[in-house]
Amino acid sequence: MWNKDNSLLLSKILVKLFIVLLLIGAPFIPIFSKWYNGISLGSNITVLLISIMYISIIPAFILLLSLNSLLKNISNKDMFVKNNVKFLRIISWCCFGIAIIYFPLIFFRLGGMVIFSILSFMGIILRVLKNVFEEAVILKEEQDYII
Repeated sequence: MWNKDNSLLLSKILVKLFIVLLLIGAPFIPIFSKWYNGISLGSNITVLLISIMYISIIPAFILLLSLNSLLKNISNKDMFVKNNVKFLRIISWCCFGIAIIYFPLIFFRLGGMVIFSILSFMGIILRVLKNVFEEAVILKEEQDYII
């Protein structure tokens, strides 16, 4: 039966899988970029796409490491702690950072607009979630002082 422990385990496995895929996939970015440019309509953007994808590896890796740390805290039952607020802040800024990195692509391909929009929206959602966690941490700390 599916439960929250299985869901957490699946999330941890998927994050680790994406870290591995990011590291393994990095050398294949030029091949993918040439393939994508060949099947899409429009001007040649291979160099732009390679540059964007390589630059976005850094915030993507930071995002995945922060997500992994957040999941580790959750599995240790450390929910409303300042570190989780920090991790959510980092993850949201990484989403915005990758969106900005992909921004030039919106002028050449529809896929660039899709990636930019999705990452911007995810960044906004994560900022809201970060604010909720931040307030929960404050309430928890106040409650701990009272008791």
